[in-house]
Amino acid sequence: WYISRNFKASCPNSSDFATILYFFSNDQKCPACGDQGTVLDYYKSVLKQSLLIFSFDETFADNEPLIKMLEQVYDVKDYPTIVVNNKAYLGFVGKQNLTEILCSQYSSELIKKEICY
Repeated sequence: WYISRNFKASCPNSSDFATILYFFSNDQKCPACGDQGTVLDYYKSVLKQSLLIFSFDETFADNEPLIKMLEQVYDVKDYPTIVVNNKAYLGFVGKQNLTEILCSQYSSELIKKEICY
């Protein structure tokens, strides 16, 4: 995630991809996380290498300090949460809303025509 973010910042003309950080939990804490995963899977299948998704399971936060650190950085207080372009979206983000968010991330008309038009 960090490398892709720096690459995009350093080479904006040769790197038309979006990055999503996906914070989720188990079904008891987060009944909507399965649905959010399905929406993200859909976009990954359509956009392929133009969409990078990094998933973080909060149930591993005690063993993985990176998860806690990222949750603090992005002020994750609820699950699911997705982060696109350093902006956190708390709670379930449906297909229509995610389309709008993702369309603003791409400059290539070839990529945009896959989901935006």
